[in-house]
Amino acid sequence: MRTSEKHIFYRLFLLLTAAAALTILGLYVHAALSVSEAPRYSLAVSERVVRGSIYDREHRLLAAEVPVYSLTAWKPDIRNMDAAAETAAMFSSYSADEARSLLESRQGFIYIRRAVPHSEAMEIQEHLSRHRIAGLSLEKSYGRVYPYHDLAAQTIGFINVDRQGALGIEQAWEEHLYPLPDPFSQITFGSDITLTLSVPFQAMLDDAAAEVYAHHRPDSVSGIIMDGKTGDILALTSYPAFNANTYQLSTPQQRTNYPVTAMYEPGSVFKVFSLASILDEGSESYPRTFHCTGTYTLALGEGRTAVIRCVTPHGTVNYDDIIKYSCNIAIAQVAMHMDSREFYEKITSFGFGRRTGIGLPGESPGSIALPEAWSLRSKPTIAFGQELGTTALQIASAATALVNGGVLLEPHLILEVTSASGEVTYRRERSELRQVISSDTADRLIFAMETAVGRGGTANRLHTVGIPIAAKTGTAQLLDPATGLYSQDRYLASTLALIPAADTTYIIYLAADYPKAGTIYGANIAVPAIKQIVDRALVSGYLSPLW
Repeated sequence: MRTSEKHIFYRLFLLLTAAAALTILGLYVHAALSVSEAPRYSLAVSERVVRGSIYDREHRLLAAEVPVYSLTAWKPDIRNMDAAAETAAMFSSYSADEARSLLESRQGFIYIRRAVPHSEAMEIQEHLSRHRIAGLSLEKSYGRVYPYHDLAAQTIGFINVDRQGALGIEQAWEEHLYPLPDPFSQITFGSDITLTLSVPFQAMLDDAAAEVYAHHRPDSVSGIIMDGKTGDILALTSYPAFNANTYQLSTPQQRTNYPVTAMYEPGSVFKVFSLASILDEGSESYPRTFHCTGTYTLALGEGRTAVIRCVTPHGTVNYDDIIKYSCNIAIAQVAMHMDSREFYEKITSFGFGRRTGIGLPGESPGSIALPEAWSLRSKPTIAFGQELGTTALQIASAATALVNGGVLLEPHLILEVTSASGEVTYRRERSELRQVISSDTADRLIFAMETAVGRGGTANRLHTVGIPIAAKTGTAQLLDPATGLYSQDRYLASTLALIPAADTTYIIYLAADYPKAGTIYGANIAVPAIKQIVDRALVSGYLSPLW
C-alpha cells in the first residue's frame, strides 16, 4: 500500500472512531438525564442497628439495649509502655506484667477489656485524660442490660461481645430482635418481644427453687408455672442460675435450661397420665380393686422375674387410691390389662416423646420406645414412670389436658411481637391441639389428685384452707450413668399441682434432681416448695380463697 493510501485509511479510521465515541457519549448523557429525573435512593448501610427490647406480660422491662464501652489500645500511638501497661492492668483483670505482654505481643488494634459499664467507663476516661495515656482509649458500642439480673436468665438469654444472641429468647428470636441493616435508613430498629412470663410468678418460683437447692443440695431444680386456661408459661425456672449481666462468670451448668433440655424418668407423677390413658380406653373388664402387700413379683418368662415395690404396703386400693397413695403395684397390675399399642398411642398423645415446639434452643423431645421394643416388664414400669424420658415442660404441658376437659393445649412463651413502627406482627392465640381423653376421665383424675392432698395422701402438706388443690407427688429412682442400673441413692423428687383443683388457673410443676441432703421424697421436697408459692400468691392477691 502506498504512503498516501495509508494516510487516507488512517484518517478514515480516526473519523469512524470519533463518531462511535460521540454516539456512546450521547447515549450515556441521555441515560444520565433519564436517571436524574427518577427518584434518588441512598444505598448507604444503616450506621446502627438497635436491638429490640424484651418485656414480661405486664410490660416490665426484661432486656434493653444500652451503651457499653471497650478499653482498647492502638499500638502505634503508645509512647510510654510502662504507663500504658499499668493503666491497662488497673482497669482490667490483667496483672501489670500480663497487660505489658499483651501490648507488646500484638500490633495495631488491641482489645484490653470489653463491656465496660458506663459508670466505670467515665472513671477510665478521666484517668486517661488526666495522665495523658497515649495509645489507650475507650470505644463506644452498644450492649445489653438485664434489670432483673438472674431472673429467668436461661429463658431470656444474653448477647455475647459480638452482639449475637447466645441463649434463650435472645438466640431463638435473633432475626426479629436484631435484624439485618436497612439500606434505606440510618438506623434500623429491631422488634420488641413480650413474653408470657410474669415477673412476680417468676420471682416466687425462683425463690422456691433456690430454697430447695440450698436445703437439699440437688444437682439442679426445674420449675414451671403455666396458665391452665391458655397454656401461657408464667414462670420457667432452672437452678442454679446466673446473672445475665455478667454471663462471662457463669458455668455451663448455670446456663442450662433444665426444664426444657433435661430428660429424665418422671417417676410417680406419670401415674396421672398412665391411669388417665387406661381409664379412658375403657376399663369395664379390669379389676375394680387391687391388693398391695408392698411387693409384687412380675413373671417375665423362662423362669425370670422382676419385683415391683411400694414404699409401704397399701392394702386394698381402688383407682383413686392409686393416685392418693402412689401405689406402684396397683398401677402396674392394671396396666397389664391394656393393649400395649393402645397404651403407647394414648400416652404419646399427651405429647410425651415429642418436642412441644416452645421455640427455645436445645429442647429435648424426651424418649419412649415403640411397643415392639418393650420387654415384658416395660408396660407396668412405664405406668409408674420408668423406662421413658420426659422434660418438666412436657409434664406441665400434658397437664393442660386434665384441666381443659381432656383437650391438650399448646404451650406459649411469646405473647406478642411488635415492630419498630408499633405494628403487632404476632399475637399468641389459645391453641387446642387435640382431645386426648374424655372430659369425664379428666374430671376423675383431678378428683383422685385432690384426694392426694387430703388426709393420708402423699401431698397432704399442700392442704390450704379455702383453696382446693389437686396434686401428684413423685420420687423416681434414676439410672446410674456409670452402671446402667437403677441407683440406690439417686432420685428425682417432684410434684405436679393444679390450683385450684376445679377450673384450674395455675399448673405448677417442680422437680429436684438427685437431692443429697435431708430427704429424697417429692412429698418432702417439692410439696413444701409449691406450698410456699401458693402462700405467696395468696398474700399477693394472685389467688383468692373460694370460701
